[in-house]
Amino acid sequence: MDKTNRQSKEEVQQNMVNNLYWKSCARADKAAVRSLYINREIDSIYGLEETGLLDDFFHFLQTRDIWSKVDKLNSPEIKRAMVSLAQYVVLYMEKVIYGIKHMDSLEELLFSDQAAMRLVGFNAHQVKNGICKRGEPKRKNKERIGAIIPETLANNLVKIPIRQVEKFFNNCIKSLAKAKTFPKKLSVIIDATDIPTKKDFPGASSVTRHEDIVDKCGRIKSIEVTVWGFKLIALFAVGVKIPIAIKVLQIHRHESKYTQGLIKTAVENLSYHSKITEFMADRGFLDGKTLWWLNNMKIKFIVPAKEKMDIKEDARQIAEIGGSEVSYKRIAKKIKRGTGKEAYYEELVTEVYGVSNLNTYSAYGEEGHDKDKHKKSFKANPINAIVVTQWNNNNYGFKKSKVFVTNMNVIKDPLLAFNAYDKRSIIENSLFRQTKQSLNLTYPIKKTKAGMHLHLFFTMSVFALINAYREWAEKQYSMIKNGQECGLERFWKKLKTENRNKVIIFVDQVYGILDVAECMLLLNVKVKDFENIEATQKEILTKWDLLGVEPLVK
Repeated sequence: MDKTNRQSKEEVQQNMVNNLYWKSCARADKAAVRSLYINREIDSIYGLEETGLLDDFFHFLQTRDIWSKVDKLNSPEIKRAMVSLAQYVVLYMEKVIYGIKHMDSLEELLFSDQAAMRLVGFNAHQVKNGICKRGEPKRKNKERIGAIIPETLANNLVKIPIRQVEKFFNNCIKSLAKAKTFPKKLSVIIDATDIPTKKDFPGASSVTRHEDIVDKCGRIKSIEVTVWGFKLIALFAVGVKIPIAIKVLQIHRHESKYTQGLIKTAVENLSYHSKITEFMADRGFLDGKTLWWLNNMKIKFIVPAKEKMDIKEDARQIAEIGGSEVSYKRIAKKIKRGTGKEAYYEELVTEVYGVSNLNTYSAYGEEGHDKDKHKKSFKANPINAIVVTQWNNNNYGFKKSKVFVTNMNVIKDPLLAFNAYDKRSIIENSLFRQTKQSLNLTYPIKKTKAGMHLHLFFTMSVFALINAYREWAEKQYSMIKNGQECGLERFWKKLKTENRNKVIIFVDQVYGILDVAECMLLLNVKVKDFENIEATQKEILTKWDLLGVEPLVK
């Protein structure tokens, strides 16, 4: 690995805070410091020690009975072990939470952290000297760091059967559902994302697609691009932002064949605690038999129609002509653009038509329903459509209008159905982008098929648990602030400052991170132990643009 791309301890520390911190705050060190220095008042202050946050996260997992699911993971290939499989699983969960990309960075960034390793069950001697001397002669002059080596972690975890890893994810969702994490009625979005790999990655397949590029002359050209790897499909719960069912495939397989299976898994995971009532997807998941099945399941759906579909052209023509089975709605909303003196408001207009009882989608029905579609006796199942002629000032007209098929009522208010589909982009921004950027979804534990599957399921499990934890902890924090009793028994009371001379302070909707010494000097407190602090109070004030500013409270 290129050393210039190596992560630092400070970076993974910040990753952990971003991934686990529940308050909807943005980091603004300067704003927080100014409040500390000028007003002498902040909302709260804590030692910045990862395990303090992890301690409460682990406590949350205990309240949701997740540890019993971890203990059930086993492998018939592991006969003797000095470290339990559960310890390896928890270590990998910590790796994901810390946002550590590469396995060979674990010794420096995680395995050497005594506080984090103690949470998993390793003592200080093991962290310093390792759990055994096996392999020492092969290390040559390289100093040992941590209780185990990354290869040991990877080699043991990939021995867990794939079915067990899938079951672990589903059991986590079942526990969250039992704890009433999800609302009674649930809207879901389904989407797929590529997990690209190199050509020689074991178990990977390839797919060739057409992509539009702009050449040097500014002309758009279509080229063929071959991508190797895997595909991850997720059924995502809107609102709580938690994946409730996932599937890992080779990249060439078409996602539309797996919708029913994922919904069935999700229904089983949710049990009677929550019910799926709305379904949104992009055109890649459009399948008449699946939509008919959803309709029979009393699940409302809205999916874009594909080009050259008969129903697409019929919906456009009927919307333009009008009639008793056509409705129309126009909405204009003002959006603020820019800031300060350059701020202005732009009016965004959207126009939609609802068309009901269309009978030109022959595939909408049971298996084999459309085999006689060319016969005069064929009777199609009616379905509704939304025709969008203008979307946020993008005027398509009727000929190029966007068309969606749906079983929702489109006559009463066609915008209600269209607004439901507008949520679909949430899964790309809140799930795939976040897990790829913050939790390193595309960096498997090992370059094997088993390693990829394990990494994807564990990462999605951690993502689901983190989002559930954030919502739970937000409620706990609110109860504590109001003087009420709550289940968070050790609310940041055991934060330690081992190897971390930093504090995190909170003011309104922002937080800042600074050295303990800086914090004391900003408050004009002289601490004799801070003999080695290089920065003087003047230098610190200059650093934070506070030189010459007088505190309001002496």
